[in-house]
Amino acid sequence: MEQCKTPPSQDQRASTPMATTPVRNPPLPLPSVDGFDFPDPSSSAFSSSCCADSGKFAENVAFAQLNTCKGEDSLDACPPSSLYSVFDGHGSNEVSTFLSRTLHSRITSLLSTSSPLPSLSSALQTAYEEVNDSLPKTFKNVGSTSTTVLLDSTSSNIITANVGDSRAIAGSTDGTVTRLTVDHTPADPSELSRVTAKNVEFGRLDGALSVTRSFGDFSFTRYGLVATPSVSIHSLCDVRYILCASDGLWDVYTDEECHEVVARQMNEKVGIERIAKTMCEAAKAKGSDDDISVIIIKLI
Repeated sequence: MEQCKTPPSQDQRASTPMATTPVRNPPLPLPSVDGFDFPDPSSSAFSSSCCADSGKFAENVAFAQLNTCKGEDSLDACPPSSLYSVFDGHGSNEVSTFLSRTLHSRITSLLSTSSPLPSLSSALQTAYEEVNDSLPKTFKNVGSTSTTVLLDSTSSNIITANVGDSRAIAGSTDGTVTRLTVDHTPADPSELSRVTAKNVEFGRLDGALSVTRSFGDFSFTRYGLVATPSVSIHSLCDVRYILCASDGLWDVYTDEECHEVVARQMNEKVGIERIAKTMCEAAKAKGSDDDISVIIIKLI
């Protein structure tokens, strides 16, 4: 992607979508639908893979929608893009399953709105909040975190949205790694300030919930819990891969450690399906006892 010259723009601290105007570059190819399960490591086009280790609780869902315009009559009304999400449920798998059935379709619906077409970042925020509002209010003590990666072929940008502590990183061709999301926990000073420290005990919201933003968990909204995502925009320029995973991976690995493993295996021509499985297996071996979901999207 040598035509990309504009550096990534980002706002890791924003509670709401950034005002940054997406950088417009020549369109990039999209991965094939089959790529999610059966990537071709030798392909120069995008490919992707997922590993989901159910662990003890089986509350995670990893989901891909590789052409949000499928079935649309006009690409002008729905720019080519692909969506990837990791939903990490807690308390049960009810909310994560609900999200896998509704969130992408709501995002797609907003992206296909022609009058006027919403910005990509606004569409992600609106979808998150509307889907959370549509959850049964009986989900008082069950919920799910979510990290969504939207690859926009038209603008050659990565748009991410997340609530909770699932995370996405991007590894670049120059060997650097960039975190694309924000971990919403009481350990984050801005989150601690937002929910107020008096409502945090033992590093948890009301002494029970380890995240400060999530879907569901309605009994915690009085303490400041919200489903408003942090949204960021980054250029796809020189990004080699994107890794999106639940906190079962990040509990035992840093961003840099994951990047070292992924980049080394990509250099050794290991297929990304095998790399994703390796990340799950390595996290288990290192002591993670949580459910683990890993999506790797190969760009270069």
